[in-house]
Amino acid sequence: MMQASTLTRDADVQRDLESSLQVEAYERRIRRLEQEKLELSRKLQESTQTVQSLHGSTRALGNSNRDKEIKRLNEEIERLKNKMAGNALTGCLVIFIEYEFPVFRMLFPEVQKSREKLKLCELVQSRCALQC
Repeated sequence: MMQASTLTRDADVQRDLESSLQVEAYERRIRRLEQEKLELSRKLQESTQTVQSLHGSTRALGNSNRDKEIKRLNEEIERLKNKMAGNALTGCLVIFIEYEFPVFRMLFPEVQKSREKLKLCELVQSRCALQC
């Protein structure tokens, strides 16, 4: 009987260790995503400032070149915004909670509601982008 208890305890320790390693891996991924988000925000800010400075200095470039540059920079801004939205930590956390810890889904039904709201927001955003 003592041996079975020890085996059960060993299995529990092994599961705890695996779970802990998974949590650490996701925490590292979250930190990397946060860093990427900061970098994308910085690039977005730089692009926005460039567009604003180009918009203010219409004499510096010819109308045709200026318009092309503004269009290119606006496209870059949109691309960066989309990339930021695609790398949202919310999506990462929802996936983590759903697939790695099914107990959370039972305990916190609002996670499912939030995920549905996120999908709806993404759908609305993509439709707005298509109309623009």
